[in-house]
Amino acid sequence: MRFVVLSGQSGAGLTSARMALEDLGYFSVDNLPPQLWGELLRTVEAQGIHRVATVLDIRARGFLTGVEAIFQELKPFIVYLEARSDVLLRRYNLSRRLHPLGMGNLLREIEEERQALLPLRDRADLVLDTSERTPRQLKEALEAALGEEEGFLLRILSFGFKWGPPQDADLVLDVRSLPNPHYDPV
Repeated sequence: MRFVVLSGQSGAGLTSARMALEDLGYFSVDNLPPQLWGELLRTVEAQGIHRVATVLDIRARGFLTGVEAIFQELKPFIVYLEARSDVLLRRYNLSRRLHPLGMGNLLREIEEERQALLPLRDRADLVLDTSERTPRQLKEALEAALGEEEGFLLRILSFGFKWGPPQDADLVLDVRSLPNPHYDPV
């Protein structure tokens, strides 16, 4: 069983990291209280799922007591995401979302969250600064750290030009000049 805990500051890319792990085949749960992780792992293992990720951030502050004992028991790989305060401020201003601490002063909330999550940061197996990373670079860093690769996905689709090429195609090859095996056996 591969168990990954994503933690870090709000706005540092936890959602992007969770989606990247889902792309790698992880079953993910957002903000499940740590006291329920053992049951989650038993349940998904019974279903044949062997890669699980969960997010633990400041929203779970009431459930953080006793989390160290849970870490000792379950031994997760902990990834902590952080970003510079100016970057977090810009991201919050662009998204217009409220900070989970919601006190009204965004810079103070960011710093309070940073201090509250220091024990998780210190316990992390991997700390990633996402200030200058794109979501794709974050995914690549997670792939490298976890020794996982998404692999190459190739979809081949036959279509008729009468209806136009597929809208979501990255590359379209016109093979109308090749012999059609339906009419001309090879």
